[in-house]
Amino acid sequence: MQVVARRTPTNSTPTADSDGRVVAGDTPPPDADVHAATLEVRRVRLTVRTWVA
Repeated sequence: MQVVARRTPTNSTPTADSDGRVVAGDTPPPDADVHAATLEVRRVRLTVRTWVA
C-alpha cells in the first residue's frame, strides 16, 4: 500500500520551495494491477493506492 498526501496550493501559499507532498509506502511494481482512491479534506488531497504483486 502507498499513501500520498499533497497540499492543495492557494493563492497565498508559495509553491517554489516545496510541492507539499508526503509519501508513505513503496511504489507499486510496474506490472501490478493498482487500485486507488482519493479524498480531499481541508485542502489536503489523500490518495491511497493498493495492489497485489
